[in-house]
Amino acid sequence: MHTYPKAKVNRMSGKRNLHAVITIPMDLREFANNQKQRKLSLGTTNPVAAKKKLPYVQAKFYEMFDMWTYQKQGSDDARTEYLYDNKCKIELVNMVVDLERQLRSKEF
Repeated sequence: MHTYPKAKVNRMSGKRNLHAVITIPMDLREFANNQKQRKLSLGTTNPVAAKKKLPYVQAKFYEMFDMWTYQKQGSDDARTEYLYDNKCKIELVNMVVDLERQLRSKEF
């Protein structure tokens, strides 16, 4: 089991809402186009509400990192690897869309 850095609440320059920011581990950056951090809007300007939403977002970030770790371990079967890669991309997009929808609808 990997240990990952904790997500933090940050105010992004020029943005109204607060954002969750997490550092991507060095060995997983190849799956994030070599980005050092991932950011996701928390859908609120209230710091108290943002801190309450942060654990849910952090869990999703960790889930994404776990997916990348599993993908990095690889598979011997090229077809299985191709199908898994495309499934992960679709799941990742769906995961982010669902999370953003949940964050906008929940009152904390």
